[in-house]
Amino acid sequence: MKLPLARYMLRRVQDQLLRRTAVALALPLTRPASIHLRLTDRCNFRCQHCDCWKLPREHVQHELDTAAWRDVLAQLRRWIGPCAVHLTGGEVLLRPDLLPIVERARQLGLQVQINTNGSLLDEDLARRLLLAEVGIIMVSLYGVRAETHEQLQGVEGCFPTVRGNLERLAQLRRQLGASTQVRAGYLVTRSNLDQAEPFVHWAARQDIGVVFQPLYENLYRPHGPDWQRDHPLWPEDQAAVARTWNTIGRLKRAGLPVVNSHTFLRAAQRSYDPANRFARACDVGASMLVVDPQGKVRFCYIGQPFGDVRDAPLEHIWRSGSARRRRQEARDCNRGCRVLYCTTLHKSVVDRSRDVLAQLLTEVRS
Repeated sequence: MKLPLARYMLRRVQDQLLRRTAVALALPLTRPASIHLRLTDRCNFRCQHCDCWKLPREHVQHELDTAAWRDVLAQLRRWIGPCAVHLTGGEVLLRPDLLPIVERARQLGLQVQINTNGSLLDEDLARRLLLAEVGIIMVSLYGVRAETHEQLQGVEGCFPTVRGNLERLAQLRRQLGASTQVRAGYLVTRSNLDQAEPFVHWAARQDIGVVFQPLYENLYRPHGPDWQRDHPLWPEDQAAVARTWNTIGRLKRAGLPVVNSHTFLRAAQRSYDPANRFARACDVGASMLVVDPQGKVRFCYIGQPFGDVRDAPLEHIWRSGSARRRRQEARDCNRGCRVLYCTTLHKSVVDRSRDVLAQLLTEVRS
């Protein structure tokens, strides 16, 4: 029983040391562990926390076509192996070739996560995605009250459709016996702090996992280090914020379907503290890869590009001199958004050790 846990912990310590060395030296000593393919910047919603929908028409033209994305997937398989890829946007379901892209990823042995606002997830598409063995489908849903969700998403009347589509997706998953994990993404803002607990209980009844997301800078909106001060969704009541994250942690400890690790929840709570400057260096340059709709390669959603998949292979771009300069910029970045995909990207050794122990105990008892 002890050997798998010891091996895991040793491997995790080695990985952490290598990653921190890569960050400190701004060198490509690692390969990306979090891969995000932004298939489109087009969106049918008008969210307060994202500015994709404000982009001029010429910006959303010249997106990579199906063949180009299939080539990106093939490159990832050759370079990294059977990794996981996040397919996102904009609204990814606006891509008419989403299913062929998903099917190619699965043929290559890649795991797929799809992030969507859920408005276009009708029964036929949901069934086809489940049958394609998508690993995770996460639908944005921001409360138990229609007015809260619709205000945040900027579309009147969308709440019943999104919630209904999400509930049907979970029901279809059970009917088909699909392995897909169905999740709801819940962005924590000033307007929904009091809805987190009833939301988790609703999700538990539907067999849906909940991923709580801290508020961060709007994509495509220029911001400085103190962007929180002017953000209309930023909660000013720090006591209420602390209560909300503590409640989420309590629900997770009680066995309710909160997907986030305890490490993430603690970091997310700290991210709302205006005095928290995240002294630890940002490590997206050692762990994260984003390809945007036009093929530009970045380390994070708000970072500057350092290559283009139409000009060079992904592995060469990752190891390029331009990438090293962007790594240095990321390492020295003083923005407060790094709670998203970098320092809390993976579960901590303690969190994962608990999971391993629980799994081993289950196997022994059975």
